[in-house]
Amino acid sequence: MPPAILAWRSALAHVITDQEGVVFETGYAFPEPGLFVGVTTEERQALYFANWLKYQDALIYQLAFSSSASTMSNKLWRMLLTLPLNHNPVAPPKRDNSEKTS
Repeated sequence: MPPAILAWRSALAHVITDQEGVVFETGYAFPEPGLFVGVTTEERQALYFANWLKYQDALIYQLAFSSSASTMSNKLWRMLLTLPLNHNPVAPPKRDNSEKTS
């Protein structure tokens, strides 16, 4: 067997193998591909892709640059991907122009 690479030997000597108290996050940083192909209708699949395209920049930015980025369960991804395309939780509701204000 060839000799060990010194840098690797040194790095492996410093690996902490005790996993007591370590909490592993479960979930996905990105939606599981099966969510897109396992839908029952083409309309729903189109909605999933449209919503992914709508939110992907913000989600990728948060994952890349935020220390508070977290993963989401398939259930939460499904909820996000099925939001109506005109959904904007930040915008105030539009007022009906036909209402008269006094």
